[in-house]
Amino acid sequence: PNTSSAAGISVQYSGSDIVIDGCEVIDSMRNSISVGPLSNVTVSNNLISGGGLYGIQFWHNNPTPQVNIIIANNTITNLGIDSQVVGAAIRTTGYSNVKIYGNTITNVVGNGISVDAGYIPDGSAVSDFDIYGNTIDTACVLTGQCDGIQTGGSGSTLKYVLNAKIHDNVVKNVKLPSEWDGMCIDLDYGSNGAKAYRNYMYNCQGGGIMVLNSDNTEVYYNIMDHCGHNATTDK
Repeated sequence: PNTSSAAGISVQYSGSDIVIDGCEVIDSMRNSISVGPLSNVTVSNNLISGGGLYGIQFWHNNPTPQVNIIIANNTITNLGIDSQVVGAAIRTTGYSNVKIYGNTITNVVGNGISVDAGYIPDGSAVSDFDIYGNTIDTACVLTGQCDGIQTGGSGSTLKYVLNAKIHDNVVKNVKLPSEWDGMCIDLDYGSNGAKAYRNYMYNCQGGGIMVLNSDNTEVYYNIMDHCGHNATTDK
């Protein structure tokens, strides 16, 4: 086990065309795989079990978006259960041209998948996300302030996550709703042009799909089974 505050695997600040493939990261204290701020990176076919804040995090601390990220066919389980630290199984913040597909996420305390605008200035945007073929089973175990899949939500209506496609995912057993959370899929602040289609959602306690302060969104051909049954408001 990694008992420091560092990541199990960390790649920072320099390099391009980086591939992290076929690794096992067990019980990292903080992030299991941490990358940033870099472009042209693939993280695939890794097993992440246990650990703290984030399973796979692409972080970013400057106003220019990074680009060309693939996160594919990873297995992430039991994230944050022992540490009780709330993060996300997969998160990108301040990245464009992102593909997240074929990942299996089970039993995590926070979000399953989260993409947001990060440190880019107000009035700017990150864009072009394709999130598909992922399975998320049991998320938000310790907090209601999260969702199965979330886009946007940077706390500002002036930062945008544009043109996200969320399709052909299975999202089930999202726990502990608060007033606006616990959704299977949440198209949050600034998710303009988002499309959510052909997703199957089951037993998400907050609701199936929510669109909040986002323009030109499309939601179609989704199945929502037994969602919103513990919600405090209609979603």
